[in-house]
Amino acid sequence: MLVALVPLGLLWYIIKAYGALDQRLRDLDAVHGFTGQVGKSLDPNEIISAAVDQTAEVLRTDASAVVVFSERDGAILKVHGVVGLRLPTQASDPDWQRLIVSERATLVSGNELDALKTDGSTITEILVAPIRDGSGVIGLLVVAGRSGADKRFGSDDLVRLQNLTEQLAASLRRGMLHQRIEREARHDGLTGLPNRLSFERSVVDAARAMTSDDLSFVIMVDLDRFKEVNDTLGHHAGDELLIEVGERLSEMLEPGDVLARLASDEFAIVGQRRTHAEMVEFAWDCVRNVGRPVTLDGLEIVVTASAGVAVIDGDHEEGAPLRYADIAMFNAKTSRLGVEVYRDEIDRRTPARLSMLGDLRAAIEDGDLSVHLQPKLDLASGTVVGAEALVRWTHPVRGVVVPQQFVRVAEDTGLIKQLTDLMLHRGISHLREIHDRGYHLGLAVNLSTHDLLDTRLADRVQAHLDANGVDASMLTLEITESSLLIDAPRARATINKLHEVGVRLSIDDFGTGYSSLSYLRRLPVGELKIDQSFVANLLLDEQDEVIVRSTIDLGHNLGLVVVAEGVENNEVLERLRAFGCDVAQGFCISRPLTPEHLISWLATTRLPSLKADPLDFSRWVDAGDSNDPRPVLD
Repeated sequence: MLVALVPLGLLWYIIKAYGALDQRLRDLDAVHGFTGQVGKSLDPNEIISAAVDQTAEVLRTDASAVVVFSERDGAILKVHGVVGLRLPTQASDPDWQRLIVSERATLVSGNELDALKTDGSTITEILVAPIRDGSGVIGLLVVAGRSGADKRFGSDDLVRLQNLTEQLAASLRRGMLHQRIEREARHDGLTGLPNRLSFERSVVDAARAMTSDDLSFVIMVDLDRFKEVNDTLGHHAGDELLIEVGERLSEMLEPGDVLARLASDEFAIVGQRRTHAEMVEFAWDCVRNVGRPVTLDGLEIVVTASAGVAVIDGDHEEGAPLRYADIAMFNAKTSRLGVEVYRDEIDRRTPARLSMLGDLRAAIEDGDLSVHLQPKLDLASGTVVGAEALVRWTHPVRGVVVPQQFVRVAEDTGLIKQLTDLMLHRGISHLREIHDRGYHLGLAVNLSTHDLLDTRLADRVQAHLDANGVDASMLTLEITESSLLIDAPRARATINKLHEVGVRLSIDDFGTGYSSLSYLRRLPVGELKIDQSFVANLLLDEQDEVIVRSTIDLGHNLGLVVVAEGVENNEVLERLRAFGCDVAQGFCISRPLTPEHLISWLATTRLPSLKADPLDFSRWVDAGDSNDPRPVLD
């Protein structure tokens, strides 16, 4: 029997060793399978899901769970089966703290397990392994409920779980790195909002998903004077402001809306509303909410915003809605409108405007533009004292093109210099002809904002005056009030040079800009022109009447001649005369005329014309300061 037992024992040992070796091979194969399953995706959620299922299969358990801690999105939790545990949601959970900071996989049973179980749980032991990357613990891998012949976990199970955890950590590290890179590529690092690339895709998706029931739109919001915050309080304060603006706009979003930070202080929203009115009201709500006071570095400041709105049309090319919203926002910002909805007429970069640019360039070079002159009447004496030069363009195909259209094209494309030179050349040469006929009238010519930024403007004006032998005092250059605020030091230098030439300067469209009165007082101007929008409703709107009367008083107190434009009827003319306005122009006096028709009109009208030297005109007397040539009323 002893001889027989020896080979039987040896056979049993061989079979057991073979079984153990076979189990190790199967376990090793399972580990390789686990690695392949969790490593074939870069999506952390897919990696975690695969890890939960594969862990339960490799360790032959009824339940498994993976918890990944994330400060940004909270804990990510995936469970296979019924674990029966109160799993942690953050790395600082006190009940799980010992297991989280552990270096290796741990078997948990007894009283320590009781503190982790949920009510009614029947599990008697679990295995827990921390998931670590280079920065520390990022999660936990938990298994429970051993199945099969062996109902308890052994030391081999701890080793296998540790191996699985290390493989999972490597895959998770790659997945989370890819996720972070992907997020950084699609999101703004400061506010966490989607960036321009991500937002453009959202706009495309909104256009494709658009239905006839709702109105899809893009709103672009830009902060006003954001640079002043950075320059005054520092870039850290500017960053705080941008974060606050992002949070305020996020609070206003409805389900389906997408907010993004495009660049610097530009934010954009894509969404849907039922009506056009709701869309516009939402844009106004955004502007008002952003404009609420905010505290930065202990200082309460107010930074206003401007918004541009563009409706998403399925017929538009990709990227058009965002460009249209940008155009509308820029118009709202420059015109201080608050909110502007995109319209074709405010778009300076349409194919039609490009076509007009070519035609305008050819018209300037070929001399197809003409200059008309609108008489100006001195209200106290009833004498025609001057005229304003107005450009006119009649195109063979387009017909009559209004100045508001082609002058803006000239400003946007750099043709304004040639257009201004044309006006000065034609206007001053016509003035020479009028003087030769015995009418010593003055001439007013409009300047563009871009003209004031040209350091050679005064030399150009002097050249035209010298070429025609016209005294500089007979020329008045009209400057819009808003142009004084654009690059003020440079504009002031140009104005001073013009003053040295001897021309008179006038502030055009007064009342529509935002110039400082103290700044205006320091400028060497001699005239204020009340904007025609106030003059037109003088008899109908009490507020406009107050504005006109106050402007006249203000101009006189500053020692300036006050001119009212857009006078359409005699009733308005008489009211202006009663207010003490100095000069008027408008249709009730005369429409703009060609130079030839103006000379005929001067000869036939019952209104007298100024024929004496205007420097001796009795209504204008020296202001008392030899260094200040501005005329004042006697």
